[in-house]
Amino acid sequence: MKIAITGISGFIGQAFGAMATQAGHSVVAIPRHGHTFDWGASEGCDALVHLAGRNIASRWNTKFKATMLNERRAALQSLTEALRGMKNPPRTIIVASAIGHYGATTTPASESAPLGQGFAAELCHAIETTLYAPKTTRVVYARIGVVLHKSGGALAKMLPAFTFGMGGPVGEGRQIISWISRTDVCHALLHCVQTPAIQGPINLVAPTPCPQKVLATTLGKILHRPAFMPMPAFAIKILFGQMGQELLLQSCAVSSTTLQKSGFTFQHAAIDVALTDAFL
Repeated sequence: MKIAITGISGFIGQAFGAMATQAGHSVVAIPRHGHTFDWGASEGCDALVHLAGRNIASRWNTKFKATMLNERRAALQSLTEALRGMKNPPRTIIVASAIGHYGATTTPASESAPLGQGFAAELCHAIETTLYAPKTTRVVYARIGVVLHKSGGALAKMLPAFTFGMGGPVGEGRQIISWISRTDVCHALLHCVQTPAIQGPINLVAPTPCPQKVLATTLGKILHRPAFMPMPAFAIKILFGQMGQELLLQSCAVSSTTLQKSGFTFQHAAIDVALTDAFL
């Protein structure tokens, strides 16, 4: 297959591009100029996988949130316009969204769960309602969980503290984390490309979400470092504000049932196996 990718130099895009190439597919990197993309490079491709986007893990203020929303909408609006002018648009488009769509939830949310509260949910909603594609194009919104790998994402931000023996739970550590290994998220994206029955939103998370304290304890064991130094909730709120409250302190339990029923098999279904793979 011929697969066009945005964000191919990013945390997920780089690994996904390498995996797709290794699997024998032809990969096309979509050029980016500032905040605009050369969507025309995706014409004639079997699939377009849109992974590019500013990292949400920063202190949120009014300007940052407006910028995030405007950039995500602008990219998908420009894609909509480009598709209208294509004689041979991609047969499948996969757009990276996130489990932030569900807001705070302690009961594993399926794709039919309602939109949650907060900025993360607002951003995901914008991502999933802006694109208008031809009827001949299958569109998938990949609601991605916390991706585990040492080279980026949440795990990379946790490593310095654990390396110096100061790692531990965030807040009380009871909040549910719906995670997925970077290897599995790349396999899942490729599975979505290759599975015509998958359409609309789909959760890309491992089948075993866990309390944040369990993740921290397991990470400490793998690194042979203590994991008892908690970061109090009040410190998270002071340092990170709304972002810390939504992304670090509240539970987001998400179900992977739809992905598994589509025929996908996880390589790293347990947190210890996923964290071991994250350091290979």
